[in-house]
Formats: sequence, C-alpha cells, structure tokens
Amino acid sequence: MKSSSKCSTSAFSSFGLGAMLAAGLLLAGCGGPGYRCVTVSGTVTIDDKPVPKGSITFTPTGPGQTGAPITDGKYRCENVPLGKNHVTFEARAAETQKIRDVANNVDREVPIDILPEACGAGQDVEIQPDTTVLDFPLKSSR
Repeated sequence: MKSSSKCSTSAFSSFGLGAMLAAGLLLAGCGGPGYRCVTVSGTVTIDDKPVPKGSITFTPTGPGQTGAPITDGKYRCENVPLGKNHVTFEARAAETQKIRDVANNVDREVPIDILPEACGAGQDVEIQPDTTVLDFPLKSSR
C-alpha cells in the first residue's frame, strides 16, 4: 500500500520532529486499554531514492505517539494505533557537513537535512487492521 505522495507546502523543523520523536518513543504505545495497534513497515523515499537516515512518527487522533528510525529507506514501527494517524518524517543525508561553532571555537559535523520543505507538515493516513506495509514516496517540488 502506498500513501499519498502529496506533501504540504508548510515549513518543517527537524529539531521539532526530533523532540517529538524522543517524546513519542517515551510515550510509545496505543494509549491504554481498548486501543488496537499493528506493526507497520515500509520504505520512505525522496524522488525515488531511499532516505539514508531519519525517523518516522505516527501520531493518532487519540492519546499516544510512536516512531521508528529510518535506515536505508526502511522502517518498522510497532504499536501504531488503528485509525487516523498524522505521519511526520525526519530525513538526513548519509554524509555530514562541517560547521563552525563560533561560541566554542570548534568545528562540528552535523547531519544534512534532506527533507523537502514541501513535505515538512507530514501527511495523514488511515491505519486499518490489515495495514502491515505502508510506503511513503515523498517528492520534492521541482
């Protein structure tokens, strides 16, 4: 199953998603008794190329949040609640870039954010009981 590859046009903060993912992993789960969950796996690509590194976060309309790392375009996320979920992404290149930390007078290697700006707001998906594979073919706005 493929999700819609249409991305929003709003800006995205990868720092914000990183913080959300960290919080989500702490809160991972289905939100308590009565919530049904599934394990979802698939691929995340940008312009048909696998995302080298990153993360994916599923946020349901109810309580909780869960996420997983993306490695070489692949992810496997457990405890994804059934129903409507908002999916957000963090995507980084395999290589890093050097920046100068002038406050501490040192060079630092930092990841290169490759998520197209148009995809920053994420997208909504409907998770069904039989949803086990969900691919996200993201497109840059060229």
